[in-house]
Amino acid sequence: MRPECGLVAVSEWTVETPERQRATVDAFAAAWANAPWPQGLLTCSLLCGNDGRSIVIYGQWTNEESYRSGLETHLRPRAALVDQKVPGIVRSAPDFYRLHRSRLRDTAAFPGCIVLITFEFESPDHERQKQFISNVFRVIDGMPVQAEGAIGGHFHASMDGLRVLNFAEWANEASHRQAIEGPSRLGSGPDWESVRKFPGLHASHFQRFTLGLNLAPPSQD
Repeated sequence: MRPECGLVAVSEWTVETPERQRATVDAFAAAWANAPWPQGLLTCSLLCGNDGRSIVIYGQWTNEESYRSGLETHLRPRAALVDQKVPGIVRSAPDFYRLHRSRLRDTAAFPGCIVLITFEFESPDHERQKQFISNVFRVIDGMPVQAEGAIGGHFHASMDGLRVLNFAEWANEASHRQAIEGPSRLGSGPDWESVRKFPGLHASHFQRFTLGLNLAPPSQD
């Protein structure tokens, strides 16, 4: 995560099959190869859903203005190039977040699995988002044993006040499955009850991904 990031744009592309998923990543890489880099874009990552049906585009920008500027001049034209090679992609409107709080257990480890966990609230409330994230960290801090394979978590608050997104990094899919399905069951127990029953929390869901492509500005060297 980049400290100068002022806006995170997250959108989902539904491609339906693993073959189209791979083709979309290749087409995206080709559309961006040797092309001018958008001013204010810090990183652009393609996360491939482990279900083989979806790709999430996770972009870190310096601010909202740079995103709006880059949308017409860079993002849409390059998406059109992807569509020429992989027609029929269904795209969701992007959700916008700001990174609120992070924790890394092992800064040297490479995440073999990324889990996006979305918490949805019944009405907009920016203060409630912050309180919810603080409550999650309080529960994690109180755990006697940390989950094996957990690398870190990056908690985002949506700009509309309705959601919290945890960009959770794990060593691999097996370690995440063990954490939530094994005997200790991450998320179970009385302490986690305060998270599950947090006032105003409407729903929560998660999806596992593998990093398919990570783009950054070309070196100035």
